[in-house]
Amino acid sequence: MADVLVGERELVAVAVPPWAAATRKCAVEVIGTFFLVFTVAVSVLSHSTFTPLAAGAALMVMVYAGGHISGGHYNPAVTMAGCGVAGSGWLMPLRTGSRSSLPA
Repeated sequence: MADVLVGERELVAVAVPPWAAATRKCAVEVIGTFFLVFTVAVSVLSHSTFTPLAAGAALMVMVYAGGHISGGHYNPAVTMAGCGVAGSGWLMPLRTGSRSSLPA
């Protein structure tokens, strides 16, 4: 039986511009916050006794879905606390602004 040589693909690292990374992080925060607010609002308006469970489950799903991209700080208080950390830069207040723009 003849050996078949299969070529392996080389991974090429492409530099991502800083504005693209910031836009991606803010978009993930907006989407996650929307789903969290939507879940809590629908749960409260339906007078469900499982509102805390729904809020916790929605937050858990959003942190697992977008936490690796943006850090998963869907609570504005956590984000503002992170502003004091060295190296956080201008991105933290921008994320808080994107979170505060959604109706609560």
